[in-house]
Amino acid sequence: HCERDMGLTKEMAGPAFVRSGFPDKAWPCVLEYISQARTVFTEAPVYDYENGTVHDTRKMGKTRFEVATGNKFSGVKYQLGALVYYRRKGIGLGTPHSAPGLFAGWRFDAGWHHRNVVKTIDYEAARQDKHGAFLPINVHDAEVVFPPTEKIEFPLGNAKDNAVKNSIGIEDELRMN
Repeated sequence: HCERDMGLTKEMAGPAFVRSGFPDKAWPCVLEYISQARTVFTEAPVYDYENGTVHDTRKMGKTRFEVATGNKFSGVKYQLGALVYYRRKGIGLGTPHSAPGLFAGWRFDAGWHHRNVVKTIDYEAARQDKHGAFLPINVHDAEVVFPPTEKIEFPLGNAKDNAVKNSIGIEDELRMN
């Protein structure tokens, strides 16, 4: 079951990777997001050897997260690479307190404890391909503005799409935005 589960996670990561527009070096971030999303949003599998047992009834209709923790997931439901705005800390006077970011998932502490902290990637650092740009920043979700899901934008994904349509390099497209 483990090999099949890992293969399915990789298959699910492909479309999220393409839509997010993240570069190849961000693949670990994509896999972490997909693994977490599968845990909190998909139903827990009931394997053949569990049918008719206490495990079957315990898992029925619950997510993997609910089975593991006994609680429903209370965090935000948002897509990888979607544009968000987060509150920056340690900035100087006269500069905006919020910055554009890319949603990169949730932070879980030991025991799958979610304390309403999400992971974001600084959009400007990612756009400029700065060193360490795809190392997520932990931000309390109360300090993040999540645009309505019907208005989600994927700036890096859109830049890649435009670069393909216009036959230019992704670097040139990102510089234009």
